[in-house]
Order: sequence, then structure tokens, then C-alpha cells
Amino acid sequence: CDKPLGYIFEKFIKSRENQDRVASITIVSKCGNPVVGAPESEHIQIEFFTLPNVGRCDHSYAYWISYVAYNDVDMYGDDDIVYFIKDNDYSFERWRSFEDMLGLAMTNGFAWGLPQI
Repeated sequence: CDKPLGYIFEKFIKSRENQDRVASITIVSKCGNPVVGAPESEHIQIEFFTLPNVGRCDHSYAYWISYVAYNDVDMYGDDDIVYFIKDNDYSFERWRSFEDMLGLAMTNGFAWGLPQI
């Protein structure tokens, strides 16, 4: 709601190689405004959910884990990785690349978007 979401596509999934690695994108909107600039791709399933504006981003993440991943548990395998990304790019220039986060998550089971400072 803060800004158009096109920066997510530009930063993380613009290359064809990365598009092949992404199976789906879920966008949770809580502000009541239309979603602008959501990524579009013929190769990626895009889902939208509208939730009440409560609980900040943690509420959205918990919702996805509880309702989407839990109900579609057969859809996800041991090699699948889930990224949670906030809708603003205030610290965008410091974020790790898609490849860096993917490598860290594959090695450690978890990756944080911002490098340690």
C-alpha cells in the first residue's frame, strides 16, 4: 500500500532463471487500497488475499503459514523455500539478492533479507 510492488519483481524475479525458481507469489493486502504494480508472469501463480489492517506484517506471515501453507501442505516439499517480503522498500538497497537468500536458506534452512551490520 505504501508504493507500487514492481520493485519486488525487479529485485527478485526479473531474470528468467529466477522466474523458473518461483512457483507462486501470495500478496496480502491490509490497507484497503488497490494493489498496484504486482508482479505479472505467465510462469508464476499469483494469489491475492485481503485481510483486516491488524497485527502488522507478523499477522500476515502467521496467516499465510496457518491458512495457506497448512491447508496446501501437499503442495510444498522439503526443497521448497518461502520468502516473506514487506510491502515497502525503505531498506531496499541493503537487501540481499534473491540468489544470496536462496543459497543461505538452502544451507541454513533460513535466510534474513538484510545482511548483518
